[in-house]
Amino acid sequence: MDSLGERIDFVASKLGGKPVLAKAAGVVNSQVYRWIRGKNLPKEENLRAIAKAGNVSFEWLATGEDATMSESAKAEQREFYSVKQLRFEERAKAISGAAAKYSVGEPDPSKLAMTVMDSDAMEPTLHNSEIFVYDTTQTDLAKHGEGLYTFTLNDRTMTRRLQLLPDGQVNIICDNPIYQSATIHPEQVEFQIHGRARPTK
Repeated sequence: MDSLGERIDFVASKLGGKPVLAKAAGVVNSQVYRWIRGKNLPKEENLRAIAKAGNVSFEWLATGEDATMSESAKAEQREFYSVKQLRFEERAKAISGAAAKYSVGEPDPSKLAMTVMDSDAMEPTLHNSEIFVYDTTQTDLAKHGEGLYTFTLNDRTMTRRLQLLPDGQVNIICDNPIYQSATIHPEQVEFQIHGRARPTK
């Protein structure tokens, strides 16, 4: 694990999730996501709290090196990242195998990414398990306006209708009326838009 973010992610997995780690470190959830993605660095007291909660050495957490680490601990780390890589490869294979069935048209196909709808929250616009593409050049909600976007919110990637409000908050809208909409402030959560969705026909 080369980066501090990867090591913090590993400890979060051991503890049962990032919210659990945030509580142990005495910070809000979004701070943990920033650490994992390398957007800022934890203070020493946070690192020590994380190391204690995860039963790992402070030296290893801070530097990635620890001569006293047991072989079983090293094996646990290797297994953690092997499973993550396997799941990523299986998902990528499933998506790419179905890609040939769809014609995406413009814009430049090299700027498109493909994913799968993971719920019925956007029925009837997008169906559960429907494969669709999103335009990775359209990530500015203020510029491109209300529409369907694929985005990550607090470590969960989803596709919903986004609407920018005058005060800077964002409405997250489900087309399926059985689901409630939500309003977030992008500065107070971990929020990243990946692209504007383009349902395939």
